[in-house]
Amino acid sequence: MNKSKQEEVFPRYVIINILKHFYYKKNYKGYGKFINSLSLVCKEWNEIVVPLIKTNIYTIYDHTTYTKYSLAKNDKGFRFRLILNDSSEEVYLKDINASFDSMIDTLQYSLPHPIKLRSFPSLRELQLKLDIGCNEILNQIKCTSLSTMILELTHIGKASNIELGKITNLFKFSTTVKELDIIGGITPSGMISIVDIDSLTRFTSLETLHLDGFKINVNLLNILLTRTKTLKTLSLRSLEYYGGAFSEILECIPNCESLQSLILVEFTMNLDMLVKCVNSTKSLKSLKVTTNTTVSSVSPFKWIDNLSLEHVDVNCCGDTNGFLQLWNLNESKLKSVRYDLCSHLYDNSKAYNVHELISTVNRCHSTIKKLYIQLHHPEQLIKFYENLRLPNLKTLEVKILDEPYVAIPIIPLLKSLPTIKTIKIYGMIMNFTYILDLMKSCQTIEKVHVEKVNSVDMNKLCKVLIKYPGSIRYFSISGVKSEMKSFNTYIEEISKIILNNQNIQYIRIPSPSWSKKDPIEKLSGFVLFLKALEMKSANLNGVVISGCAEISKLLEKHLLTKFWV
Repeated sequence: MNKSKQEEVFPRYVIINILKHFYYKKNYKGYGKFINSLSLVCKEWNEIVVPLIKTNIYTIYDHTTYTKYSLAKNDKGFRFRLILNDSSEEVYLKDINASFDSMIDTLQYSLPHPIKLRSFPSLRELQLKLDIGCNEILNQIKCTSLSTMILELTHIGKASNIELGKITNLFKFSTTVKELDIIGGITPSGMISIVDIDSLTRFTSLETLHLDGFKINVNLLNILLTRTKTLKTLSLRSLEYYGGAFSEILECIPNCESLQSLILVEFTMNLDMLVKCVNSTKSLKSLKVTTNTTVSSVSPFKWIDNLSLEHVDVNCCGDTNGFLQLWNLNESKLKSVRYDLCSHLYDNSKAYNVHELISTVNRCHSTIKKLYIQLHHPEQLIKFYENLRLPNLKTLEVKILDEPYVAIPIIPLLKSLPTIKTIKIYGMIMNFTYILDLMKSCQTIEKVHVEKVNSVDMNKLCKVLIKYPGSIRYFSISGVKSEMKSFNTYIEEISKIILNNQNIQYIRIPSPSWSKKDPIEKLSGFVLFLKALEMKSANLNGVVISGCAEISKLLEKHLLTKFWV
């Protein structure tokens, strides 16, 4: 971008906020049409801003989608994901529009045989099966921007071993690839083995490595980890190791001096070795572990003392709590913590003392901003709001695995932790009246999400959100046990909330069925909804209303089809 020209038209902060705003809307339906309409704003807007915010990637997977998108012009800023399969092969081979190739961001090669390819000069991601023809396919791709490779292992004939070093064209991208995923799996002949995993050291810019579902030599993997100094994310899932034990890998991981994220899915892990690995990997910020190994005893000198960790999700034999109790008296830097108080339902030996868990949280993890609690019954929450002290907590997620209760002690818990801005409730069917009471009582809450309620009274909800607007910006209900009857009443009350609550940005409430007996335009609720969108759409991030095509088109037009909180 010409800097002087940019600053001449828009101040720098305006450009930044424009791009930030539209980046989060790029996956919405109607995005493309909306961005195209911006070309009418002014010549400078069209030349400078529009090309930067038109980053939506469209998928081409058959004759119809190929024909539809291949006529696009590059100066419009569209990017594409091309899936070459039996449905798209013929039309691709007949096409002579070479300029279209420069708009392909992602190529997923799903054909069982090699074909003649064009160069794909702007390719950033390649998905490919490592089979007999892969070297020929790689040879035809000419680009300097490839940053992600996803390789799927397949048996070559009767061979069960793959030697990556023989796929010579794999390494011509060794200086640009930053993320490498290698995916195997169980086949009739068993697991495939990569016999020279250390050859990946030739990828000199590698930052992310995902290995999943194949045999691997421990010593060679350790060589790779030791020599890959740029590695930031390592994921080892369901691998079969030979030539050494998994504990040797845990000993080697601290040699990855830049490692920030570690994901381990392993069935023979030793907890003592994991603690030692975590303590020695000083740059580690995120740890996710799943193992079926019996939790081993930890010696007093093997307590966790890593102060760089921010996010931990460790599940040992269904036990998510034991690892979090291994912290030293020094305060951790964790930002999110997950506690499961249902372990005893499956194994009586895991019936943890709730007071002891809370004591550990207060003492060692008081800096956390997000807490996830899974409970068997709501009464367990009482011990939390009576004893929990988390001055920085912003998000509370509660999952309750029990039958519906008329009232549960979430309101006292929220009042005891006034810093909470987001509450999400999963599992049991909530009483709708209690949710209304929650919003009346806790007016510092900004986001409310409930998985399921027994019913919804739109009139009462509207009155609460207007009379007690508080700070509520996001209100979401995923499911309702008893469906509402009147679509017109539903849409009227939604409109009133949008018009009269200045804070509301997102609404998601399951809508009743629309009978379609009368044209939607004749419904009083629809007329009010049109008015609400015209006056307040700039304040909204999303409105989820299903079952009515006309309303869906309206929401698409205003980029309000966001489906999640």
